[in-house]
Amino acid sequence: MTTSPPQLRIALVLGIACAIATALLFPYVLALKPGSLALASAAMHLPASAVVVAQSLANGVVCFLLAWAGLKLGAPLANGAG
Repeated sequence: MTTSPPQLRIALVLGIACAIATALLFPYVLALKPGSLALASAAMHLPASAVVVAQSLANGVVCFLLAWAGLKLGAPLANGAG
């Protein structure tokens, strides 16, 4: 079994952390705008929990891709992460 490059593992951890942070941010957003989740849920024809999961996963994937690209492109500059 081959091991994944360090950039990929770091980016995966950052993507997971971003997904968790997005999910944990929803109570704060709902305190600021109480009807926003209901509005998004009605517009997408999905339950509110599915909206939270979909948004968390989407942000996690975007964060993973951006972190991986930054670490991969920064490796030749000897930034210490790769």
